[in-house]
Amino acid sequence: MLPNFLCVGAQKSGTTTLYEILKQHPDIFLPQKIKETKFFVFEEKFSKGKAWYEKEFFSEW
Repeated sequence: MLPNFLCVGAQKSGTTTLYEILKQHPDIFLPQKIKETKFFVFEEKFSKGKAWYEKEFFSEW
């Protein structure tokens, strides 16, 4: 299942705190092995497609 929200933020803007708070909620799944997927940042990841993204970061769900 692909995520239904994205958290986008600049460095030092509180995204780590937000991540830590959200991952404590039982109805919210966040990848445990990596906080920032950088899927949309690097072409080598983005070019692998949505199926790779889903498997790589959300297969635990």
